[in-house]
Amino acid sequence: MIHEEMIMGTEIDVNSFDENSYRQFADRLQQNLDTLELLLQQKGFGAVTPDSLRMGAELEMYIVDQEGQPLGINLDLLHEAQDSQLTLELNRYNLEYNLTPYSLQQKPFESTEQEISAKLKQINQIAQSHQAKVI
Repeated sequence: MIHEEMIMGTEIDVNSFDENSYRQFADRLQQNLDTLELLLQQKGFGAVTPDSLRMGAELEMYIVDQEGQPLGINLDLLHEAQDSQLTLELNRYNLEYNLTPYSLQQKPFESTEQEISAKLKQINQIAQSHQAKVI
């Protein structure tokens, strides 16, 4: 389930914040730092072995209309795609795929290219029903 208050690209309709807002922000930031500290303390975190070497990528995409102008329908496409690798970005006409990390033994460049082609085909099929294209 997507919670709009937790996703990048959510409209912020205030331009001043009270003391409570700053405190909530500081608390959330500290929670994230505490989680990072626990992760860094895990035995073997960051250790590199031949099997652990992977290549991953993000694919930034823009949604445009028939004339190539930005089209702010990223929430619509996100909901319709139902793809856990697809996420929102900062504006309403941008999306991002967090592509699969491939080990170096899996031909990562070829595997990533194939995944990009398949993902773009899927999202563009959805975009077509909105008279849009993802580039």
